[in-house]
This record gives sequence, C-alpha cells and structure tokens, in this order.
Amino acid sequence: MNKNKLIKISEEYFLITHQDGSWEIVHGDRIKNINSPSC
Repeated sequence: MNKNKLIKISEEYFLITHQDGSWEIVHGDRIKNINSPSC
C-alpha cells in the first residue's frame, strides 16, 4: 500500500512525503494526472 502524505503548501503546489523519508514538491496540475487506485 502507498502511504505517501499529501500536504497543500500553496494554491498551486503540494508537498508529498514518502515513507522512506524522501519528499517532493509538485504542481497541482500533476496531482490531477495521478490516478492511483490506492487513493
């Protein structure tokens, strides 16, 4: 199972933290394109 955490940091950007301690900042347009069955 995917245990990533999504945190809204602004109107357009989100912070995604991963279980292994890594993280990434992505634009909201990219979030809409991620269709994961685990969500």
